[in-house]
Amino acid sequence: MKTKHFLSLVCIINNFREDLDIIFSKLDKILKASSELSEIIVVDNSANPDCSLMLKNLCATAGIKDLNVLVLSHRVDLLSAAWAGIENSLGDYACIFDPDQDDIGIISKLYSEIASGADIIYASPAISSKESLSYRLMKSFFILMLKIINNPISYKRYPEFRVLSRQVINYIGQHPQPMIKYKFLGEDSAFEVKIFRYEPLKNIVSTKNLRNGINDGFELITSSTKTPMRLVTLLSMCGAVFSLGYSAYVLVSAISNGNIVEGWASISLQFSFMFFLFSIVLLILSEYILQMTRLSNEAPDYLIIKEYSSDTSQTYKSRNIDINQ
Repeated sequence: MKTKHFLSLVCIINNFREDLDIIFSKLDKILKASSELSEIIVVDNSANPDCSLMLKNLCATAGIKDLNVLVLSHRVDLLSAAWAGIENSLGDYACIFDPDQDDIGIISKLYSEIASGADIIYASPAISSKESLSYRLMKSFFILMLKIINNPISYKRYPEFRVLSRQVINYIGQHPQPMIKYKFLGEDSAFEVKIFRYEPLKNIVSTKNLRNGINDGFELITSSTKTPMRLVTLLSMCGAVFSLGYSAYVLVSAISNGNIVEGWASISLQFSFMFFLFSIVLLILSEYILQMTRLSNEAPDYLIIKEYSSDTSQTYKSRNIDINQ
């Protein structure tokens, strides 16, 4: 049964593919079977001129109504590319789809699930991403810091394959930095969230390494305005406490042990330990300043340099456009 809702599908192209016409044709059939009003937004994140040219030609020759292509100026991460498409979508519900790793066969099921009342649906494959030992250690380290500083929390990175309602999209857009909010969108208590588990047709398992762990960890910490400064405060307090401890150690050593070289052990210990603390403080400060500099930069998170649309459209009434003018 077709829904009366306007459905948007954001298709992210990260690599040049010869079968894009087949993929778009399948997506068009899925959307037409699910709703009378729909659109396909293709985000070209390949930074490949051949891919851009192919997408331009498909807009003119594929015969798909409401096919819109957004060409990004440079490659960005998957969630940033997804948000570029979501921001330019009009539907009541938007599905984010990556043909390189997501199962096209469950899109209609996701639309059916979210139309039943859910606000966010995450499509989670039975085969999860592999995490290297270094990634797990780094993730545990950052989560521990957050628990110590900002009260116990539950952190989980949710699948990029998801469907969002317009209410959720508008909610994210109201944040000062919607890109950050979208990247760490989880089970927000204000919305009904469902996890849709499925068996993927393709055995694609990505591996997360130490670099991913560091990037994810610092982005998670610096996405909050309070946490980094609280960490700096905590480390500063630790420095003060250990300075007092060092003073006590010097007094006890001077009274109880007369065989040590005068001043050598205590000064060496003081310099090495305080240098370690200062290094951590400077590390957090530098990452925080780097993040705040990026957020305060006037340049947007992404730049659309080209835009193509199919010749026919059914969504003029949704865009408040009078085609007779």
